[in-house]
Amino acid sequence: MKYRYFHLIWLASAIWTCSAFGISADSLNMQDIHAKLDVLEAEAAIIESQVDALKQDSSLNALYMRAELDMHLATLQARLNELNRRLNGSSETAEEVLVSRGNVSMLPASQVEPLTLATPIQLEEESGIEISGFMDAIYEATGSENQDQPAYLNQVEVDLAKPLGNRAEAVLGIIYAESFQVGTALISYDLVPQRESARLLYGATVAAGQFDAPFGEDVNAYPSNLRSTVSIPEINAATLNLWNDVGVSSSWGFPSTTVDIWAMRGFALQSNPENEEPLAEVHVAGGVRLNHEVTDALRVGGSVANGWLPDGSSAMNLTGAHLVYSRWQWSITTEYMHLNEDLAGLSLNREGYYAQAVRQLGRFYAFGRIDRVNLGDGDFTKLGSLGAGAELTQGLSLRLEQQATWKLKEPKLFVQIVASF
Repeated sequence: MKYRYFHLIWLASAIWTCSAFGISADSLNMQDIHAKLDVLEAEAAIIESQVDALKQDSSLNALYMRAELDMHLATLQARLNELNRRLNGSSETAEEVLVSRGNVSMLPASQVEPLTLATPIQLEEESGIEISGFMDAIYEATGSENQDQPAYLNQVEVDLAKPLGNRAEAVLGIIYAESFQVGTALISYDLVPQRESARLLYGATVAAGQFDAPFGEDVNAYPSNLRSTVSIPEINAATLNLWNDVGVSSSWGFPSTTVDIWAMRGFALQSNPENEEPLAEVHVAGGVRLNHEVTDALRVGGSVANGWLPDGSSAMNLTGAHLVYSRWQWSITTEYMHLNEDLAGLSLNREGYYAQAVRQLGRFYAFGRIDRVNLGDGDFTKLGSLGAGAELTQGLSLRLEQQATWKLKEPKLFVQIVASF
């Protein structure tokens, strides 16, 4: 069955290629245009039926097949729209009557606004907007017979960036998590651009909007295309949990040192998030992060954050320290975090660390990570992870990770494919 998919993809690509190299609608008469429309509509119908059939298959291979077929279907639809537009403009009867072909109704050309199809490259050149993004899918095997959906989409994001003059920039990141949401919406301004920096100040930036809280080191790997492993560190999930919210921040660069100062709306409390009394979130939170380059290969840092309730009382304190060592083909990261929540009738103390090593081997790499988290009341989590990754081609990576508890119970296997564009 998979050979039929490749045949359809090849045929759709061939039709598009022929159309792009000399078989334009301007050089065809109406009979030729109608014939070409019939062929394209037939191919689109076949691909749609194949996509519907693949919806019944939840395997990772079927997921990738659907994504590729959807891409070619969109290409076919764009060509159909273009031919329909040209047909409306060249038809003598289109100026007088409403033409209908199958389920598609076409207005006379005099009543239709001219349509131009802009490619992403044209959009970037004309508007100055930089377009990028990434997506990844995961196959997770736990060995449990009760696992419902072993294959799923993990992160999907499209980012738009627009320079505003010489000092400012606007960034918008749209993510998909069962519905489209705003992941990042940030306006930044260079108070002191690097080119104007003094001897002791290398640059200063202020920003406002929605962003990831600049706490610790793992925040630099929140996007899946920037992370070496498949899973996130356990201490992050037990404390920060990929903290993202609306706020303001400022970053200051000094010789060998960077300081981030920020404030955010709220923080999801871990002590009892299902209880509305006291509040499930703090009213406002703020913090500071420091990074210092000891040598070219060694960087150390620390972070602190506090959260307050509407009455001004402190409810959350979060501290952390991290170390990153990079030399030759090795990258070693270790990070410690401690979360304390103190509310009326409720208190929580969580602390832990992870130590991770990554070894680059050309287009391949291997990694290992140890997680140890104290969830309070004698509840410890100890995990070990081993895995590898490979760059299949530019912008496409494959990763595998085997994760198990310290006593090798309930092992998990992750297979992840990541695409960046």
